[in-house]
Amino acid sequence: AISVPVSVGLNYTRTYTLNVTVFKTDINSRTEALSRLAAIPIVCASINWFVQHLRKTVFFWERRTVEDRFHQVQNTLNDWWDWKSVGLMTMASLFLIRNAFCHVLEEHVAQQVYFCFTGGMVLLAVYGYFMLLDKIDENVQNMIMDQEIINQSRCVQKMQDIVTKNTRTHKKDRDIVYSFAHTHTVPAKVLHYIWSIYYLVGKILGAMIVMAYFAQIDADTINRFVLGSLLLSGAASGGFMLELGPSTISLLRMSLYKPFYVGDLVTLNHNGAIGMTNALVGFVENITMMYVVIRNFEMKQVWVSHKAFNELIIQNWTRRPTKTVLLNIGISTRSPLKKVQRLQEFGKNWIKGSPDIQQDNYQKCHITSTSNGYNIEIIFFPMVGVSHRQIRQKFLIAFMEAAQRLNVPFVPLQIMQNFCEDVDPAGVEAMSEATAVAKDVELDDLMPDPKDMLERGKE
Repeated sequence: AISVPVSVGLNYTRTYTLNVTVFKTDINSRTEALSRLAAIPIVCASINWFVQHLRKTVFFWERRTVEDRFHQVQNTLNDWWDWKSVGLMTMASLFLIRNAFCHVLEEHVAQQVYFCFTGGMVLLAVYGYFMLLDKIDENVQNMIMDQEIINQSRCVQKMQDIVTKNTRTHKKDRDIVYSFAHTHTVPAKVLHYIWSIYYLVGKILGAMIVMAYFAQIDADTINRFVLGSLLLSGAASGGFMLELGPSTISLLRMSLYKPFYVGDLVTLNHNGAIGMTNALVGFVENITMMYVVIRNFEMKQVWVSHKAFNELIIQNWTRRPTKTVLLNIGISTRSPLKKVQRLQEFGKNWIKGSPDIQQDNYQKCHITSTSNGYNIEIIFFPMVGVSHRQIRQKFLIAFMEAAQRLNVPFVPLQIMQNFCEDVDPAGVEAMSEATAVAKDVELDDLMPDPKDMLERGKE
């Protein structure tokens, strides 16, 4: 508001004093200048169309919904004008106006105009660059706020309290040395520590570029400085020079996708297998700038680098909506087949009749093998909030009572032994009589009562 009028006034005074012309008189120069001014509307329209096209096609920006294709949408100002393109259109307009002035003005005036317009373009570009840095910083701050709100939920606090209790020795000196002060660290806050370095350096570099231009340092020097800064930042972010790069990318992924929180019970391995072999299983104790700390079931701290998460598969046990009940029960082959079948049907009907079991989920109660007697495999899922221990105990008590009434003996599954004795005629007759009796055994009173439901929400 001050520099440009003062510069124009000084140049006008010099021109008036020296009695020289300001504008070129040849027709070619004026034609070149007017051609560039005439190109401003079409250039701005092209930029506006391109920004609108990106807005409707890029996945993270606005996109048309399915309903928009079948409903007539009233045209508004936003349908043909996008305010997000103002900065780019201003830069393009300044560039064309600068070129127009350089063609139509005399050399001694054109140099001053070129310097002023280029200075304005540099200020505008740095301002947009600072806005981009501020927007990224705002997004990181929002991620921190979101994760801290999640940390205040009761389910997450419950797991974090478990980690706090498991990692404390109640000896003040030892806990200060070997334990973390807090067990509610969020990845976005750790990411912000690293991002603040880039944020500060980026602001300083932008200010230095502006000062370098107005100090009239050679443009090639400024370009090399900017290119070197970009290469250094890219190398650091990619991890070619600093180990901080992979950690930044890993922390960004954790902040965006939230595969686990501090306190969650996780399994880390390379193949996604459920077993404990060649896997790390434990509670997430803390997240640092370079490592994720896991407290395994041997109460050891295991430090896993962020770089290692590029090759690890994460299984989060804490996020199961309910825990599967899986039972394998062995029955002696001396038991009559009708009794075994009656017991299997009882278990199946008990599962279907229980109000504490998900009836629309997978269920199984079948004889699956006869290697060590009859093996009955039982699978079901408790209702959300029902303790899998309580419902498993409730089922086993009813199942054992039914087996006792049917006089069906259980056998261990892991012992390689033939439980069949030598067959004699008396045994065959006894088995036939037991088969007939199996139909008369009353088991209806062992079925679950729909009104006798387990308490929800406790484990």
